[in-house]
Amino acid sequence: SSQYAHSYIIVCHFIYLNVRKAIGTKKSLKKVAEKFGG
Repeated sequence: SSQYAHSYIIVCHFIYLNVRKAIGTKKSLKKVAEKFGG
């Protein structure tokens, strides 16, 4: 069962990284849009 907990942590970490990447992309797209008068 500790094996299961370990893979659960890996999955959560992977999702967390993807969410952070998506948020970062959204923020930089917003900056670019503002720069070009979006």
